[in-house]
Amino acid sequence: MQGLALLPSDGAGAWRATVRSIVICLPAFLALRMMAWGGTVPPVGLLPAVLVESLAFVVAWVALLLGTLPLVNAAGAAARWPRFVAAWNWANVPQYVVLLVAMIVPPALGLPGWVGSGLALAAFGWALWLEWWVAKVALGGGPLVAAAIVATDVLIGIVIGGVAGRMTGG
Repeated sequence: MQGLALLPSDGAGAWRATVRSIVICLPAFLALRMMAWGGTVPPVGLLPAVLVESLAFVVAWVALLLGTLPLVNAAGAAARWPRFVAAWNWANVPQYVVLLVAMIVPPALGLPGWVGSGLALAAFGWALWLEWWVAKVALGGGPLVAAAIVATDVLIGIVIGGVAGRMTGG
């Protein structure tokens, strides 16, 4: 919790954190998408698919941050929103590292598929918990506000990911 004091508490700092964390996380996201494609090229071709997925990633990221504003305002935590944005952005970096490790290591070690699936599920659960915890701590709100933010993130990801999937044929 003391680490929050090190994060920017203004809009400009939140924006810098957003841009930097997107740049850091995008390659990991694209690696995960390519793994989901199972070694095949999407019907639209690799470059168009990567461009669509990259754009969808950025749109979903920004949509979540903007989509949290009504929740944060309703919770009376508007003054804490920039610091929450910075914290949420930087929390995505270890999330992507853990997700990548969970997807890459089990097959590399020759572990059975169920072990890899279990690790991937655990990594996804941990990522959701981390988002919830960051929202709860950074906003100083209750667990329901944090859960609403996580649910908003999941919903945005499903909708935008679905649109990107239809565009790429994946």
